[in-house]
Amino acid sequence: MLDKELCNRISQSASLIIGHHVLVTDKNGIVLGSNDPARIGTLHGASLDVIASGQQIYHNQTDASRLSGTKPGTTIPLSVNGEVIGTIGITGSPEEISKYAILIQQLAQLFMDFHAQQQSSVHRDYKKRNLLHDLAADIQDDMLENIHNSAYELGYDLELPRAVLWMELEPADGSARAGPAPLQTKLLAFLAEQFVHPQDFLCAQGDSEAAVLALLPENGSSLEGLRQKSRAVLDRFAPECRVLRVGIGSQAEGIQALHTSYEDAHLAARVLQMRRTAHGCLAVNDIFLEKLALNLSPSACDHISSALLRPIQQSKDHELLMQLISCWCQTRFNFSKTAEALHVHKSTLVYRFRRIEELYGLDLYDFDKTMALYLLNLRRSLLELKG
Repeated sequence: MLDKELCNRISQSASLIIGHHVLVTDKNGIVLGSNDPARIGTLHGASLDVIASGQQIYHNQTDASRLSGTKPGTTIPLSVNGEVIGTIGITGSPEEISKYAILIQQLAQLFMDFHAQQQSSVHRDYKKRNLLHDLAADIQDDMLENIHNSAYELGYDLELPRAVLWMELEPADGSARAGPAPLQTKLLAFLAEQFVHPQDFLCAQGDSEAAVLALLPENGSSLEGLRQKSRAVLDRFAPECRVLRVGIGSQAEGIQALHTSYEDAHLAARVLQMRRTAHGCLAVNDIFLEKLALNLSPSACDHISSALLRPIQQSKDHELLMQLISCWCQTRFNFSKTAEALHVHKSTLVYRFRRIEELYGLDLYDFDKTMALYLLNLRRSLLELKG
């Protein structure tokens, strides 16, 4: 329960307050902290009787001369839940130090309580990160009970309706010295103000990511509330971030469904990255085509790619051609909007359409083939981001 760092903080702080030498020992009377470094690691003989009796004692010059490593003063038991775990020694005459004994004892208790809370918080954060890691991994049937038990120990019921929010952020200054961690800490504090239900699960992930397993209302068929909270996050932190992307997953009940919601939220954020959107929010219901593209049969994709895409892939203008096809589909086959998106004149676009048909036999007004190429390109782009 006591460590050297904590004991040194207690002894240094107490000594500054009262102007007398202070030391802290463990339950064996060994000095762990002192404002006199030479005493650390030595035996404080007076502590042995205090540990055995659980009572404060005063020791004058004569008493101190008979006790190893002891100076005139007083020694106070340090207890937790009725168990003596160490002592505090204060050097000085009884008249000078008696008034400080209770003060120092209470100060030490405050230090220990705060230290215990910090340790508990760190331990809880560690368990939450492990739980999120397990939910993000490919979940096998034999993992379900352990995940359920881990959540239960933390106070979370994963069978309640939830949806996952996944966020990535980079500080605006890009400074390696400042780093993302302080910004992530502020983000988590803000999220705690937005998601206040005890069942809302908030967790840091890495140094620049965060996730929320948000509890949905009982009639939680709509994710609009999560969109509103995501927009509040963007409004608050976008000015401080070079990148801030929020993905919202599907509604989920149960561990396997939560895994899918996590994957969906992560995918939505990747789509924002693919679209070169630095600040934004997308829900999985906004990206049906992207999700469909990722779940296409690899063998079917290989067959279609061989039939349609290979001649284009061999062209030195491959990227420009795929950009044209993407703009054509994303503008819903609107010729004027496609020319505008590509920053070219309509006559230039007419020429490009004609050349594509001449060189590759592809008529961009052929909906089936053009959409097939678009989905293949979506799939390729998303897999490259994932990799």
